[in-house]
Amino acid sequence: MKKDYKYKYIFRRMMNIIPHLKDMSVRNKIIIYIFASTIMSLTIFGTFMYARMYNNMLESTYSNISLMINNTSKNLNDSFNVIKYTTLGLTSSSTVKEWIADPKYFYEDNENVYAKQTIFDDELRRSLLFNNAWNLKLISTVATYVNDKGISYIFTKEMPIEKFKINSDRVFNDVKGRAQDYVFDVPPTIYDNNIYHVRRLRSPYNYNETITFLVATNEQLIADKFEELMMYNKANIYIYDKEGIILSSNDKTMLGKKINDKIIKNVDLTKINEISIEDKDYIAGYKVIESNGLTLVMTVPRENIVKKIFESMNYYILFSILLMIVLTSIVVILMMNSTKFIKDLLVCINNIKNKKYDTKMPIYNDVSLDELSTAVNSMTDELNYLIKETYEKQLLIKEMNIKFLQYQMNPHFLFNVLLTIQMKAKMCQDESIYKMVNALTTLLRAGIYTNSTAKIQLRQELEYVEFYLYLQRVRFEERLEYKINIEEEEMLNLYIPKLTVEPIVENAIVHGLENQIDKFLVTVNVYKSNNELCVEIIDNGIGFDVNKVINETHDDVTKRNIKRDKIGLKNTDQRLKLIYGLNYGLVIESHINEGTNIKVIIPLDEEE
Repeated sequence: MKKDYKYKYIFRRMMNIIPHLKDMSVRNKIIIYIFASTIMSLTIFGTFMYARMYNNMLESTYSNISLMINNTSKNLNDSFNVIKYTTLGLTSSSTVKEWIADPKYFYEDNENVYAKQTIFDDELRRSLLFNNAWNLKLISTVATYVNDKGISYIFTKEMPIEKFKINSDRVFNDVKGRAQDYVFDVPPTIYDNNIYHVRRLRSPYNYNETITFLVATNEQLIADKFEELMMYNKANIYIYDKEGIILSSNDKTMLGKKINDKIIKNVDLTKINEISIEDKDYIAGYKVIESNGLTLVMTVPRENIVKKIFESMNYYILFSILLMIVLTSIVVILMMNSTKFIKDLLVCINNIKNKKYDTKMPIYNDVSLDELSTAVNSMTDELNYLIKETYEKQLLIKEMNIKFLQYQMNPHFLFNVLLTIQMKAKMCQDESIYKMVNALTTLLRAGIYTNSTAKIQLRQELEYVEFYLYLQRVRFEERLEYKINIEEEEMLNLYIPKLTVEPIVENAIVHGLENQIDKFLVTVNVYKSNNELCVEIIDNGIGFDVNKVINETHDDVTKRNIKRDKIGLKNTDQRLKLIYGLNYGLVIESHINEGTNIKVIIPLDEEE
């Protein structure tokens, strides 16, 4: 719970830093981001290298342990081979051959039995006298038994003969029950620290007649062979037989006991294993001793290995931390020098914001930055000129225009007058004048109280179109005909920018009808195409040059001439592109003396 609380606290602290980052300058953000990315990169790289070095050192330790176990196993194998062949040599004496020929050779009722035992004893001593196992003290005692009777006791050092016999007889009595085994080893006990190598021969003529050799080896002599493995702290070394009984170990309390099953079960004897004993992890290496089939195993607490590796890596950690500090310091210093122009630029922009238009940026010893500095200084010069020479003049002109508009007629007064005329026409039952005034009032309201991005339903836009066409029909009578075709009634609920279609219809009437004497037809078609709304305005007027109208520029839109209304087409197209994107707007087709077809294409806008 405490650990989770710690992580939550750190997370909250990090989240509290984010709002402060938003308030920082761009330069400080860049420095912090690069500093953080550098620290993160170095940390990731250092962690990767640390993990790789740790794995390499762990593998090296495993390899070293495996090599040491192999060397120790080789030494033990050599020693056990000497003991094995020495024991085998004892069974090849002439007296043993006599016994094989005559199983009753050592019976007490046999002639000269004691002389035969003496001869046999002398043969064994002569055989051991110049033997390496005897000289190296790998063999400390040799006891021979015919059936259940001891007939020879030989030892290398002065010791009480009675104790020797008692120990040998005890071991022999313990192994008599293993009648099916001919060559095996007996582990030490708390009473006797010798490992006994047992070799039993049976008479080929009588299965019950046996001769048994007990060859004793001091367990400590064997334990000295794996002294090299003891360099690992808290290492435990065992030599055990096929039943798991420990014959030799650095832990003397385990001699003669069975080894822990977790050490020898479900492990690979050909490599280093990781095992768990009583919730503690160990590294275990194994090697089978070929001469006698015993197994050498070494177990070391894994934490000791890891601790030793970490201790050897302390210098690497210290070096990595120092390197990280040096590199991040260099990066921060370089970034502060490299981003100084951002600070200068922000100072310049703030000065411009505070109306200090004569501010200048310094010149840098860098081509790109000098170009930026020159561009900003040029901009401030031009801005200073525009503010003084142009903007101030425009403010005066605008102020004059506002004052001029203040003297114009109030639109509300105009609507009130039109409403009065409309009411009078209604009272006089002049329905034609009433409708004309109503249509005019609606169109004036739509034109005055609107903005460039206001949207209305298509049905309302078409009402404006119909009001305008109605007024022009009253004016031109039979010369004007118009049609409004709608593909689906539901399309009237779609939204369209206000006064998009009406100005195009107005443009058709002004430039088509007013300049010809033939009958004029305006058709408005509303339909869907490719999930887009299309409003098509078709007239049979005189037409115009589309390229000239679209590409024509008008620096002064206040100059009213015959081309002034065509500017509305270009403005409408630009307004639709501004609202919906460059893929939408007007598609204009017009031919001189043939007519004009203008399509308004916008997305299906449900304005929810």
